[in-house]
Amino acid sequence: MLAYSGAFDSAFSQKGKKGKTVSTASLNSNSPKEYIYVGGRLVATEEPAGGGCTPPPAPVLTTSVVNSVITLNWTVIAGVETFDVERSPKVSVLFAPVATNLSATTTTWQDVNVGFGGVSVDGTNNVVTYIYRVIAHAGQCSTSSNLDWATNISFVEMLTQQQTVVKAHHITELRVAVNSVWKAANQNPETITWSEPPGGTAAGLAGFQVKKIHVDELRSKLNQAMDAIQPGYSSQHPYNDATLVQFSTPISAIHLIELRNRVK
Repeated sequence: MLAYSGAFDSAFSQKGKKGKTVSTASLNSNSPKEYIYVGGRLVATEEPAGGGCTPPPAPVLTTSVVNSVITLNWTVIAGVETFDVERSPKVSVLFAPVATNLSATTTTWQDVNVGFGGVSVDGTNNVVTYIYRVIAHAGQCSTSSNLDWATNISFVEMLTQQQTVVKAHHITELRVAVNSVWKAANQNPETITWSEPPGGTAAGLAGFQVKKIHVDELRSKLNQAMDAIQPGYSSQHPYNDATLVQFSTPISAIHLIELRNRVK
């Protein structure tokens, strides 16, 4: 006598006339297919009616920060019924909905519930990088966009190409922002070693000359964090002045503007 385990339930629900047999192979497979027999011979199989659906294409999400406002933009997807926006302080932490049931024609949303702050003289701050994604819903199916991020840092001074003199404090702010992106990427910023001066606080950088190595370090560490969040991001968004030459390339506002745009 066989002990009942329930494993054969779907097999015994297969079509077949009384007295006809179901093969051992079909029993062992526990397949959802329906087997049709005529005269004791298997003549056809039928797939069960599908209850699934086809997921919609993934939205393409981009984020930006202008005047201390985080703005999300994404692509229109044919067939999508609604969108949800989700946010997390880390890629490893569960995403929480911050906007739900947005209409299919919605392609932008602003996060007005994130406070912005600057970096104090001693380097203390409340800077946080947030990870965002957009979920597209179509019927019972849904698809997630790529991940993108934004950082709630308020930079002290607007940078203008050809006009702004690069200062040590600009580097301090960017180091804080890069540390924040590292945290969001689930990496430990304490492992970052910045070149002189140690710690990179505003006080430590006061009067310090900004050099090629400072920009190179910021680029390298930021690229590592960005690629951890969105693989391939750094190669798809190269720097305009990709290679800085020691003693030849003057560090200018455009180098810092590009970094700010990447920490967002």
